[in-house]
Amino acid sequence: METVLENNPDIAVAGSTMLQLDYPWKINEMGAFVDRVTGKLILNRHLETIPSWQGYSASELLDKDYDLTKHLVHCQSYTDVEYVAAASLLVNAKVAKQAGIWRDYFIHFDDVEWCLRMADMGYRIVVSAKSLIWHLSAIAKIPTWILYYDNRNVQDLLANHGSSPTALKNLQRYILKKGAYYHIVGKPDLAQLHYDAVDDFNNQIYGKKDITLKHTYQNNNEIGQVFMDSTIERVLISWPINVYAMGIQTAIVKAQIQRPKLQIDWIPIPDGEILPQVPRARFLKPIPKLMFMRLINYWRLRGNYDLVVQSDYQPSIFLSWLKADLLFINDETFCRRNQPKLSNVLKAIWKYLTYKGNN
Repeated sequence: METVLENNPDIAVAGSTMLQLDYPWKINEMGAFVDRVTGKLILNRHLETIPSWQGYSASELLDKDYDLTKHLVHCQSYTDVEYVAAASLLVNAKVAKQAGIWRDYFIHFDDVEWCLRMADMGYRIVVSAKSLIWHLSAIAKIPTWILYYDNRNVQDLLANHGSSPTALKNLQRYILKKGAYYHIVGKPDLAQLHYDAVDDFNNQIYGKKDITLKHTYQNNNEIGQVFMDSTIERVLISWPINVYAMGIQTAIVKAQIQRPKLQIDWIPIPDGEILPQVPRARFLKPIPKLMFMRLINYWRLRGNYDLVVQSDYQPSIFLSWLKADLLFINDETFCRRNQPKLSNVLKAIWKYLTYKGNN
């Protein structure tokens, strides 16, 4: 990357290609482009596979030829983009001094804004195919407090880089819509982060925020206490749950042995083969395809369970309304929550529908 900067005075920033740490043969991003209306990052060559590397670990790949121009079709030694991650980049010192320091975002979108700022000054932003890093992919990260910074900072990003007042208002309404979604699914504290993000942007409040969430996550190796809780007798587990990836199979089996009356039911994969993940698994009937029939099916399950276990990666709104406590789990952590409140949901929807922007 150093050579790229030295040989091309019109290039201000050169960044590395980022591959996924959990799937080291997959590209996470070869730089990215920015949707100036929504603020969405469009990751370049996202999830593209390097066939000759498949099956190798990141440490094993360090010994291989790392020049991606030899492994990918239509791959240049460096490519023009709008943004490269600060996780690994080089910047022309003279241009950096002219551009100034990062915006006070604390975390997320600060590197995006910096790249756009230098691009607005007339310089190029490029990503190298010969400089690689491995980074934990975003899909493996469950957003909690970070949602505040993502939603606050993207508003400032667009406000400073060409977004119209109408587009900005639409973005804010979309953020409030996401807040309503989190109320509906049973995560009201995450909904509040979205409201705070809009309010703080409107009031020009930046930097680090003191965030305290009502519900916190625990490590999955502590989940045994949940299944051993005597107040929980009937448990429903949704089909996206993978007990092997989440490391909870042993805890479930031990609970079944020590508590013979513990009832654990599973929702099978829609239109898929029934695949038991623990001994003595009890499966419900497959969920219907038609939305109307699906709603009837979920309605019949209301009140039948004490706890509903959902995947953080693929939650179901309907399962959050079965008159039961909720447990959301991912590959590393889990969080117990209460069922949603209709009054909060209605207020959230009204807030979204009636928002008119910062007048």
